[in-house]
Amino acid sequence: PADYSFVYSTKRDLFQDITGAAEFVETVVLDISSKGDIVGLVTQSFGDPWPAPPSPGSGFIRDRDGNFTIFDHPDGGSGAVCQTVPRGVNANGLVSGYYRLCDWSLPAGFIYDTKTQSFTDIVPSSSTIAHGINADGYVVGRAIFSDDEDPCNSAGSNHYGWLRAEDGSVTYFQVNGLRTDARGINDDGYIVGFFRDPSSGYRKGFRVKLAGDSTCETVTLDEDEILHFPGYNDTFPQGISNSGIVVGSVRDGSGSHGFIARPK
Repeated sequence: PADYSFVYSTKRDLFQDITGAAEFVETVVLDISSKGDIVGLVTQSFGDPWPAPPSPGSGFIRDRDGNFTIFDHPDGGSGAVCQTVPRGVNANGLVSGYYRLCDWSLPAGFIYDTKTQSFTDIVPSSSTIAHGINADGYVVGRAIFSDDEDPCNSAGSNHYGWLRAEDGSVTYFQVNGLRTDARGINDDGYIVGFFRDPSSGYRKGFRVKLAGDSTCETVTLDEDEILHFPGYNDTFPQGISNSGIVVGSVRDGSGSHGFIARPK
């Protein structure tokens, strides 16, 4: 089955369907900038379940006039790139995301500059996914390390959220010492994402601002600081606006549902 993409205006309570890119079977919208530029993934076919090779897919950026530009991460010499997946875009035309090789190698993160059409690979690990990017070029995501490559020598999980500054320095962090995924960042440096609660197995959301004074940080949150919607199993914050509005999805037995959470 196809995925149907849209943009939702909270001010007008209006859905706008996004017409797919020509000559592609599927167009998946993943982020929108303050300028109205949209990024996401286009594919020529629907992929088969693992262990079949990943369905070939390219990144796209769609401007406010509806014009699509398709781009692909180049072959880095380690194998053919099958998927280029943008996950974030800022108003300066910088795109964050990840690419995957056709042999099902684990994903690697990148920043793509649409003005120079150049890629910068970022935050190497066994499995890196870059997600949100703010106006200053700060990027957040998640990284998973093997035990002997763990930058923080964690006694618990080697699955970290991370913040990459514009100068390339990286801070790895975990919420309450647990496996953590960072998903969105606003221009004030507030980061949203989720972590896995070991007692329930559910994902729960967070909003944090890192101290930024070390390579590794542990963020401690009390229960009343955790974002978890009653009645749902999992809460997945995906983005945060400059005014503090958090968007994402929740999941229960009937499937996934979108949410918008406004600060009190």
